[in-house]
Amino acid sequence: MARGTHFLFEIHGEEGDLVLTPTTRNSMQRQTLVLKGARGAGAGLGELPVPAKYRWVPEGVPAEDPYNVAQLYSKLGEAIRDGKPVSPGFDAAVTRHRLLDMIVRASETGQKQTA
Repeated sequence: MARGTHFLFEIHGEEGDLVLTPTTRNSMQRQTLVLKGARGAGAGLGELPVPAKYRWVPEGVPAEDPYNVAQLYSKLGEAIRDGKPVSPGFDAAVTRHRLLDMIVRASETGQKQTA
């Protein structure tokens, strides 16, 4: 039985903080996430809207599962039309692992990392 937050991702930096949390307790693969951020000392966290360029479905698509599935199908259709891969490949995985390694190094050393 989970009593805590099912998913919580926080980044605390020199200039501010970011907090990523779910809107529901659904499966991690289907939930809608909310990003909040604040800059400067004493500022409260405020919700950061998702830029319009990341919304691929028409306004009015219901939130949560219907929205997430519609977003997925939109990108799937685009990949099929353009003849591109439907999902990230090995190169994308290598890039993500390098990013995670840099995050770990930054955490361990307290030093900003560059690619």
